Amino acid sequence: MLKRVLAGIFLILFLTLIGALLYNALKPERLSLDMVLPEIVFRTETGFSESLLVDSIRMTIVVYFHSDCEPCLSQLQLFNESPNVFNDIRVFLLTDERNFFANKKMHAWPNLMQANNFIWGIDEAEQLVERLGARVTPTIYIFDRTGRLLKKIVGEIKLEKLLNELRKRAPDNAFR
Repeated sequence: MLKRVLAGIFLILFLTLIGALLYNALKPERLSLDMVLPEIVFRTETGFSESLLVDSIRMTIVVYFHSDCEPCLSQLQLFNESPNVFNDIRVFLLTDERNFFANKKMHAWPNLMQANNFIWGIDEAEQLVERLGARVTPTIYIFDRTGRLLKKIVGEIKLEKLLNELRKRAPDNAFR
């Protein structure tokens, strides 16, 4: 009798887990291709709030990362080694780590701190999931000048491959 009860409980838990996994796998993406950049308000290093809005002049890249994520650290290091290749692009580096600025973690990437087009920000994890659907770090979003999502890259990507994606999607050879 006890074996049947335990088997029944196990079966219910197993089916619940499978159902939850299927639900998450099959639900539509929050931010799919061709959708417009959602307004995201984040906190900057100075403590002020800033909005991530469409820039009609430049393409925009949003990078969702976490400083405890090895692929994220590697991705940020690639950006840090060649920030000048992104001169004509706005790059937002967003994390959900509340103590990121307090612990001065961004100092690990001095070139990104000095570049005017790289903007560091902190937002709540729930807000990033709600607006971007970001659950995995790193995730890179490429938006055109109208704010339309052109490409979403989950996981680390080599710099040359990212640059090729940008070249393919840049209007009128705006990005070389």
